[in-house]
Amino acid sequence: MAIGVGGTAWLFVSKPDDPDQRRRKQNGTDSLGERGGGMRRHGWLVGAMLAASMLGGAASNLLLTARLGAQGPEVVTTPQVNIVNSAGQLRAVLAGEDERGLTSLSFFGPDGALRGVVGSEPDGTPVLQFNDGEGRVHLAAAVRGTETVLTIGDETSSNILVGSFGGAPVIGLAQAGQTR
Repeated sequence: MAIGVGGTAWLFVSKPDDPDQRRRKQNGTDSLGERGGGMRRHGWLVGAMLAASMLGGAASNLLLTARLGAQGPEVVTTPQVNIVNSAGQLRAVLAGEDERGLTSLSFFGPDGALRGVVGSEPDGTPVLQFNDGEGRVHLAAAVRGTETVLTIGDETSSNILVGSFGGAPVIGLAQAGQTR
């Protein structure tokens, strides 16, 4: 027996168990007593298997494959998009102007605390910051004109400042607001 599904075919053949089937196989006769009947039957079986697999593949192609069409030039205009997880909890916000005045993509932790921001200030200055679970900034990067500043660590306790001021490279270490 041949079964074809989705372009795949399976062939199930049983062993002859009764003595008559064994005798016919040894003599090369089919159930009608004709020589070569087994080969003819085998040919039909292979043909049926191929036809079933092709038919199954064609049917699955027509019925199961979702076709994607070109999407139209639709525009969605909104000042803010809130992204939530499957439980409805806020995880990210894309804002044209957030409460800090930034155009930003903000990420929130499972506890609802702000964990990261990528955006730009109203004057176009790029902003990148990562916060801990309590909202303290631990990594911040900013580019103001020709000056670049990268602050690593808690700004209120210990941090490292790397950047360029007036074209000169600067590396600073600070603890509790005091430069070291």
